[in-house]
Amino acid sequence: MADPGAHPNRRPLWAFVLLSPIIAEMMSGSTPPLAWLNPIAVLFLVWLYGAGVLVVRETAVRWKTGWPSILLLGAAYGIIEEGLAVKSFFDPAWKDLGTLGWYGRSLDVNWIWAVWLTIFHAVVSIAIPIFLVECIWPRIRGQPLTSRRGYITAIVLLAGAAVTINALLTPYRPSVWHLLGALAAVVFLVWAARHQAARLWALIPARKLPRSPRVYAIAGFGFLMGSFLLYGGGPFFGSFPLVTILEGMAVLLAVVLLVRRTSADPIRWARQRFAFVAGCLGFLIVLDVFLELAGVRGAAVVAALFVYLLVRLYRRIPQLAPEPIASEAPIPGPPNPEPANLNSEWDSCSPAGLSSCTGSSRPRLERTAYVPQPLSLAHGLRHGFPIDLRVQLASLAGLLRRLEQVARVRTREGPRGHAPFVEEHLPPHPLRPRRMAQRDGAGILRGPGGPREGL
Repeated sequence: MADPGAHPNRRPLWAFVLLSPIIAEMMSGSTPPLAWLNPIAVLFLVWLYGAGVLVVRETAVRWKTGWPSILLLGAAYGIIEEGLAVKSFFDPAWKDLGTLGWYGRSLDVNWIWAVWLTIFHAVVSIAIPIFLVECIWPRIRGQPLTSRRGYITAIVLLAGAAVTINALLTPYRPSVWHLLGALAAVVFLVWAARHQAARLWALIPARKLPRSPRVYAIAGFGFLMGSFLLYGGGPFFGSFPLVTILEGMAVLLAVVLLVRRTSADPIRWARQRFAFVAGCLGFLIVLDVFLELAGVRGAAVVAALFVYLLVRLYRRIPQLAPEPIASEAPIPGPPNPEPANLNSEWDSCSPAGLSSCTGSSRPRLERTAYVPQPLSLAHGLRHGFPIDLRVQLASLAGLLRRLEQVARVRTREGPRGHAPFVEEHLPPHPLRPRRMAQRDGAGILRGPGGPREGL
């Protein structure tokens, strides 16, 4: 039985807090599965990643700026983690740098590593967990999960995690100017996410959409694989650091152009968007298989669990045919002047013999009178009434109010009557039409003993 005092969104909140470090750290091989047996390591990972993904998601929901803002805020989170918390942007002896400790290092900054990890955290640590959790619980899309107090608490926790990890993790201390530069970059990205994200997103062209989900899955897989090869490969794929950064930016731009074209109708392009996310995770799944073969125990189990999760979520997405975008939509022709033939199934059923029409010969108005309309954004995934049918239910108070209004109406034919009856519309009666209308007016139901015993 559910606890009545528990938080109504506790499951999505826990999913955010746990899924972000699992994808970013465990699946990438940075923190192997067996290292998660250390409770202190798990505490710091959940503290940093959980607070970060909650702050980004709740900020974007409150600002109502959507996915462009989430990506920019995710980049700001990447700078907070790698630049201000663990200081890997500046530390030349960071354990994961490899050749990037000297390739692309200038002014005591690991520039290639900084660009790579900023993009990685924006997509893998922030955007993908938010996308998956909202696929599991679609009801939370666009809805804040925390109160104002909880939102401020998450911001304080993120700041506290950055300060604590900065002081305890490594003895390397960057200069004050480096820290101020990283903080200024965070402030700029937050400002851009608030004021410029939607405008920049609208400037990106959206034409000639590929409609097969396989194209998006391959693009997602190639995006992460290209990032790992181009940035992680260092001097092997670029003779100069600037060339390496430009190659990575070209891959990022191609992916942004592809994903941007699906934002016009997110419901009809849901499978394509999910396929892109599944492709990104597919690269990490393949990476986990190779890590298992290399001796990292438990990586294959994590990969199998995510394969199962992705298959289950993909089957839940409705298969809707994507519509062409506005620039590719065909020009509508003139309306058909011929009315629909509504008598095609009524010809064999005369009014006199209508009761004899049974089985397949019974008339069905919905087949001829109702023309299905394309699914709308708000009702595309709901079942029930047709989408173009509007239903308005009146309350009991409204119905009584209507009866009172009708009872107050006076007409020339019946100044003291209960309703606007017209004499020529009443059937002939020996008591005269006007008296009949006054006696059996609105609001009176005759009982067995006369009007006084009616309702």
